[in-house]
Amino acid sequence: MTTAAYLISLLPTPILGYQSPYFKLHNINPDYHKLKCFRCLCFPWIKPYANHKLAPKSTMCVFVGYSVDQHAYLCLDPTTGKIYTSRHVKFVESKFPFSSLATQTQALAPDSTLASPNQNKLTQIIQHPATPIPNELIHITHPSVPSSPMPNDPAHTT
Repeated sequence: MTTAAYLISLLPTPILGYQSPYFKLHNINPDYHKLKCFRCLCFPWIKPYANHKLAPKSTMCVFVGYSVDQHAYLCLDPTTGKIYTSRHVKFVESKFPFSSLATQTQALAPDSTLASPNQNKLTQIIQHPATPIPNELIHITHPSVPSSPMPNDPAHTT
């Protein structure tokens, strides 16, 4: 969310006469050189995070946003799940590590044995829209949303 808000404040808008909110607040044009491709491959300098002098100085990460309180980038290490904040980052904006992972996940999703029976039925319905929807899937709701009766549901007639 913070990355989206940051980018919106840099973009010109017709409401402000095609000027950016950043320009209206600071009276200087925004610097677009800091903008990088979201989710691209990057190599941040992680020496400050090292616990001994022989630790690696960089690691392969994915660019996930901009720091709120520093002039720095946020980089996600996909192997450990740790997010590094660094000003010194080398970007490879033509490589997107998660794009190959997403296609592998989509290919495995229908055959997944970890999916619930309802999830497998939903996958079949999405893949074949002409399939009738079973009654047990009609009343599936999110746990935090209270269920409300369907208007034409015979089980909830008053």
